[in-house]
Amino acid sequence: MIHKQVVHGKNFALNITHKATKDEKFVVACEVDVVFPWATGADSSDLLMAVSLVGECVGSPRVYPSAQSLSDWTATQAVGWELLPVKHGGSLPQFSEVAANFKRRTGRDLPDTYEERYTAMAGLQADKVWTGVSGFHRYMAFDFGTAVVLENFSYGNAAYVMFDDWRELSQRSRPDLLADQNANYVRIVHRNGWAKRVRAEIEATR
Repeated sequence: MIHKQVVHGKNFALNITHKATKDEKFVVACEVDVVFPWATGADSSDLLMAVSLVGECVGSPRVYPSAQSLSDWTATQAVGWELLPVKHGGSLPQFSEVAANFKRRTGRDLPDTYEERYTAMAGLQADKVWTGVSGFHRYMAFDFGTAVVLENFSYGNAAYVMFDDWRELSQRSRPDLLADQNANYVRIVHRNGWAKRVRAEIEATR
């Protein structure tokens, strides 16, 4: 017996606003104009649709208090990268340390699937490893000198091998990046043999 569920569309308004920052850049806010009560359950179809709508636009939806102003929200969106400490001898931290650090910063557990991805990348012996801060907290960047591999902790199903200006490329939304045929990167879906493909792309640049 096949169970079918009909989900009707919602008239959710999507608001896009922007604000200039002190370093002559702009922060763009893309939000669904709906306020959900704190008691809203995680299985709410309306909440799921709102999150999915924003996720398709910017790739990384977040929830914030309805009383928070755009200026206050902007102050929390300082995106960037920080170098992950590497122990003496060049070995990367164990996955358990990375997972503990992620939970300390975000209050959430890493998905089980990420352990395989982290272990595979660690096995390729990256020169440096960067973790995203604030708006990039879901990301980790494995720097091999001639190429950088971006992995997302909790969204999407592909690794991105970037060759030029990886910091600039990493700030773009997934739809924007996929639409740019001139961007210098390779998208590798996490299917069987994905780690070998990543290795091949890295070795081709050396």
